[in-house]
Amino acid sequence: MPKGTITKDQSKYLFMTKDRYVGIGSGRLGMGSDWAEQTQVALAAAKQYLKMEYKMHVTKQCEVADHCCHFALSVGSGDFFIPCVHQHSKTCCDCNSLVKALDSVEAAVKSDKVKFESDDQRDNIQYTLNQVL
Repeated sequence: MPKGTITKDQSKYLFMTKDRYVGIGSGRLGMGSDWAEQTQVALAAAKQYLKMEYKMHVTKQCEVADHCCHFALSVGSGDFFIPCVHQHSKTCCDCNSLVKALDSVEAAVKSDKVKFESDDQRDNIQYTLNQVL
């Protein structure tokens, strides 16, 4: 999948494990409570969008890549390959907000500000993030 596109399974995993990496901002690990609050708000909004509205935006052909079924199936050349006959020239602010939240978490995990309590904690958070990205 192209950067910025998230699958249904990835979104489920993201929300099931969000506490694992939002804890980075709890103050004791370094990103601060403001970052944690902003990240939780962004992830909650993204979860609501994915559960309630996203399915109404998805169509067979759409100029928004995240909403285009043909584009989702066009990665590779498998049995379901369908080429798009249109450009993906538009974006969705809700989908972009989710990507920004994920980018923020990824940057936090890589940041020097974060002081993990153990190598296991760092590895668990990195593993979770890799599953989502």
